[in-house]
Amino acid sequence: MWEVFDNMFVDNAPVVHTWITHVHKEKGLFLDLIGESNNIPDEIRKSLAMSADLLWTLSLIIDDITDVDVVRGGLEVAWQKYGTQESMASATECLQRLLKYLAVKTCNPQVAYDGVQYVQMGINSLEEHRHMTLGTSVGEIVRNYERRCDFHATFQLLTMARLTGKEEEMQTAAAGLRYINQAGQLINDLKDFVGGDLYARGFSDISRSVPTVPIRYMVDGLQGADKVKFRSLLGHTLNSEDMGFLVGAIKRSGVVDRTVQRICDCYRSGLGYIAQIVTPFNYVWFERWYNYKMDSFNKSIENYE
Repeated sequence: MWEVFDNMFVDNAPVVHTWITHVHKEKGLFLDLIGESNNIPDEIRKSLAMSADLLWTLSLIIDDITDVDVVRGGLEVAWQKYGTQESMASATECLQRLLKYLAVKTCNPQVAYDGVQYVQMGINSLEEHRHMTLGTSVGEIVRNYERRCDFHATFQLLTMARLTGKEEEMQTAAAGLRYINQAGQLINDLKDFVGGDLYARGFSDISRSVPTVPIRYMVDGLQGADKVKFRSLLGHTLNSEDMGFLVGAIKRSGVVDRTVQRICDCYRSGLGYIAQIVTPFNYVWFERWYNYKMDSFNKSIENYE
């Protein structure tokens, strides 16, 4: 199915570049495995699976512009290389091409309309997240995570359900991928605190005062002067002294253990749902992904255990 990408988007340099910086390509694989296990016709399954990774690629272009990130996957990001205006225009053009393609391959124009709605939901979730505060509950933050991810998982699965009648199976799959995606988001959030193989420990969520589940756990876990100091750093540029405090506060708050437990619980729940609706042979790929992610993540946090 990836030859579609080459044929449709080879002339779109910012998208192709971001596709390369997008290190993992598991999203399309997961949807393809779920669809295959449930006898979803090839034309429907493969086109929707491909759309997940491509839509994720487009979201990275937007995220990098929004967060003013300059490096992804060891390469400069699209807006740095091609400019913000060209990158945004390329993402918009690619989205339009993709939605037309999906409408044709599924023989259902409704798919294009639904795709727009889910993409808009994801964009809206970014704005909603920026307006959250430390008073926002962990539950609402998690629901925001889900709205941010539904365009590359739930959209495709519910489209498969509508076109084939396999509603119960696809609802179960959507629940599973929501948990798996939540675990991935929590890993990224925590890596901002502790670093990792492809991530620098930048405390960017703290300096931008963007509430995440680990930040909420930090506030809950700190006491007295530590809590006051931590709150004072939110939304401010951090100096070396501030970062030194945060390194110690992370250990004192217990945020790593608490977040890791939630990550493991999410993966356990997600894989439990997936196991119900895929063949044992296809399920092995989900297990391999889990083992890979956790092995990599555990190496990142070993200094905080």
